Amino acid sequence: MIIVTATCTDIGKREIQQDSYGHIHDKDISALLVTDGNGGKGGWEIAKAVVNTVSKYLSHKTLLNLCRRIETKCQLKSLGTVVLIKAAAHVKRLKESNQDWNNAGTTATLVIVTPNHVGCFWIGDSSAYKYQAGDLMKLTSPIHTLAEEMIKNGESKEILEKQPYLNSILTRCVGHESHTPDSKIVDTTKPFLLIVGTDGAFGFLSEVELKQIIQSKLTADFNVQVIADEIVKRSLEQGSDDNVTVVVSLVLPSHKAKKINKRTTKMHDWTI
Repeated sequence: MIIVTATCTDIGKREIQQDSYGHIHDKDISALLVTDGNGGKGGWEIAKAVVNTVSKYLSHKTLLNLCRRIETKCQLKSLGTVVLIKAAAHVKRLKESNQDWNNAGTTATLVIVTPNHVGCFWIGDSSAYKYQAGDLMKLTSPIHTLAEEMIKNGESKEILEKQPYLNSILTRCVGHESHTPDSKIVDTTKPFLLIVGTDGAFGFLSEVELKQIIQSKLTADFNVQVIADEIVKRSLEQGSDDNVTVVVSLVLPSHKAKKINKRTTKMHDWTI
C-alpha cells in the first residue's frame, strides 16, 4: 500500500489559527487526523494536544508491530475508538491544570487505513470523505451539530436552512463531557482518495462542488497538493469565515504505482 498525502491550511478571516492536523504512514497502516479548536483561550493547544496524543499512540503501536495485526473491522474499530478516548483523557488532564481553558474544546476526526478497510472516527463536525470510481462517500454522518440533532429528531431541513447558525453549534466535542466517538468502517479496494477537513472548508462547499473539484484535478499525471489547495481556495472564495484545513490522501496498490515522489504520482492505465 502506497499513500501520497497533501495538506493545506489557512487562517481565513479569524484572528488566530485553531485548526491542527497530522498524518502517519507505515507499510501496513495509515492515519489522517484533523482537529478544530474552539471555546477561546486554549482551543488551539487542545486541538494540537489531540493530534500529538494520537500520533504518539499510533507511532508507538506501529513500532511494536501491533497495528499490523489489525485485520478485522472489530479490531480496527477498537483501535480508533481507544485512540480518541485516550486523547480525550489527555485533554481533560490539560484542562484541569489550566483553569482559564474551561470553555475550550476541539473536534477530532480520525481516519485509519489498513490494507482492506477504512475506519473513520469522529467527535464534532470535522468531516471526512472517500472518493472512488466516481462516487463520493461521506464517512462522518451524522456530524455532531445542533442542526443535525434537530433533523434526527424530525425537524425539516428547509426550516433549518433559514437558521444557518445551528450548523455551528456543537453537541459533542473533545474537552467537555466524555463521548465515545462515532465510527464507520468500510471495506476497500484500491486506488481511492480520502479527504478530511474542518467545517471551515466543508461548511461552505457542497458535496457536488467537492466532487467536481476532485474530478477536475484528478488526472493521469497529477499532484495531490492541487486538490487540497483548490478545496481551501474555493471555500474561502465562497464565504468561509473560519480557519480552513484539509488533508488529502491518495491510497494506491503498491504493485500498480509506477513512480512516486514527494509531489507527484505517476499512474498507469487505470484511474480512480
